[in-house]
Amino acid sequence: TCEQRDGETLPIVSSESINNVLVQMRKLYADGQGAIWIGVVCNAKTQYWQWEDGSPLVYSNFQQRPSNPCDNHVHYAQTKDGIWNS
Repeated sequence: TCEQRDGETLPIVSSESINNVLVQMRKLYADGQGAIWIGVVCNAKTQYWQWEDGSPLVYSNFQQRPSNPCDNHVHYAQTKDGIWNS
């Protein structure tokens, strides 16, 4: 599932297999350069991580376990190698 936002499509990574597909796509289509932004955000109202479409974060692969509740900054996550960074 993907969420359309300001002309960009950010993937919702709901499983390890989808996470692995994104890594392979990055290698094929981005020449292994740069990072892929994914649709996980820190909800400023609830202070919890969720997907942009409002669905809960069930699967995650953050480099370091994110704090819950998250801080007041709006965070988006990205990945180069399957490990998420915010």
